[in-house]
Amino acid sequence: MLRRLLNTVIETTSQPTEAIFYPNPFTKKETLQFGWLTNVTPCFPINAKNITILTEPEQFYNTLLKFCRDATKRITLVSLYLGNGKLEEKIVETLKNNDHFKS
Repeated sequence: MLRRLLNTVIETTSQPTEAIFYPNPFTKKETLQFGWLTNVTPCFPINAKNITILTEPEQFYNTLLKFCRDATKRITLVSLYLGNGKLEEKIVETLKNNDHFKS
């Protein structure tokens, strides 16, 4: 299962894609003061309505489970170490039970 997930990630990330580059996304009057950020880090525009602030670890975990369960095309998880406790096992089970990724 993990090998299949990793192969899918490697195959999709190794293929050339067309990148969208925003030289300065801070063009509105209220965001001009953040223009210096483009000199120190990649920046891209995003609508604030598409952002959810997660304030608790449990919120993050439940959101992770929800997206693993509801994904239809691709899942990319990056972690140095997944772990082997009950919470980690539930993530793996959720991925295995997603009908869109069963062979």
